Amino acid sequence: MLDEIKFNLFPNPTSDEVNVQLVEPFAKELTVKVYDVKGLEIMSLQFPSGVEKLTFSVADLSSGTYLITFSGPAKAMFKQLAVQH
Repeated sequence: MLDEIKFNLFPNPTSDEVNVQLVEPFAKELTVKVYDVKGLEIMSLQFPSGVEKLTFSVADLSSGTYLITFSGPAKAMFKQLAVQH
């Protein structure tokens, strides 16, 4: 059975920065991707192994709902993020 990637996304909604925090550190590097409502990839970030928290800016994104995905050696997980300016 594949390990599940559990993470928290805050603040949500946000207007400037968003924090992605793993519930448990992951032994492998993970990829974090941000998609718009049309399914277009807006951003891709690497989440290094052993790191518990990643902060990135969404200040340049338009107001709306985005999908944040985590993928790695385990199945991909996702959460919605609301950006409000």
